[in-house]
Amino acid sequence: MFLGLAVGLGLNPGGLLHAETIIAASGLLVVTGLLDDRFELSPWLRLPAQATATVLVVAVFYPIPTLSFGNPLGTGEIVLHGFAAYGAMLFFVVGAINAMNMLDGMDGLAGAVSLVALAAIVAMSWTGGGLPFSVQVSLTLAGSVAAFLLFNLPTHRNRELRCFMGDAGSMMIGFLLALLCMRVSQGDTAVMAPVGVLWLVALPIYELLWTIIRRTSRRQSPFTADREHFHHLLIDAGLGVRGAFFMYVLLALLLAGTGLALHELAWSDAVQFPLFVVTGVAVVMSMYRVAALVERFPASWRRTSAR
Repeated sequence: MFLGLAVGLGLNPGGLLHAETIIAASGLLVVTGLLDDRFELSPWLRLPAQATATVLVVAVFYPIPTLSFGNPLGTGEIVLHGFAAYGAMLFFVVGAINAMNMLDGMDGLAGAVSLVALAAIVAMSWTGGGLPFSVQVSLTLAGSVAAFLLFNLPTHRNRELRCFMGDAGSMMIGFLLALLCMRVSQGDTAVMAPVGVLWLVALPIYELLWTIIRRTSRRQSPFTADREHFHHLLIDAGLGVRGAFFMYVLLALLLAGTGLALHELAWSDAVQFPLFVVTGVAVVMSMYRVAALVERFPASWRRTSAR
């Protein structure tokens, strides 16, 4: 995926992309991820690399840092400037990197969910005036991910040739998705409200926030592994790997579609944000109750989805 991204960005004309910066930052994350996949690095070794990649790109694309949160509380636009804006960008991008990393616990899942988000970003960029950067980077990354998924989807046809994404791939995808989300919601290139962008990557956000809340409430490190990620709950409920995969991707499509629809309907930030929070609570609660729902499915369907 990284080689496909590097070649694809390198072939795009013009200096608007700052391709060398994106490739360098992505390469740093890929190397860090490869080392983590092989040697299981401490989170405190991964975080500096993630922060360095973020600072490298943010400094190039936002030399005069300003970060807008829109008007999520209905009290007026919330805007950060200077070092506060840089700090918030660093927090959100590193969070996105780790959110996608947490999502990569089942074949095809992180790649398919990222394709949903990339398709939504391309749609917003195209209808919002054809933003060259967002369209070109999104399509290049989508092409790389789609080619990878041929050997990563949980199907019978690719059993003899399988690829493992690992931290190397998931961190790179999370990083680039965060960058693209900022490009379509911030500054002169904004075509969507910051709150609206959250819907496009809703499941990784819900997964990350619930993981942090769940583990810290139990006085555990947020980096402690457990089997309560959404895909684990779906599999343990009896859906099996393929059933869990399709359920997860369908939910990602519904959430991204909701974000696009709310944007077209021009719903305000003050309405979208509470709705986003309530939807997140509903998603988490549903994941813990899916077993009762699966029990109502025909036994033959459950056996088919589990294989």
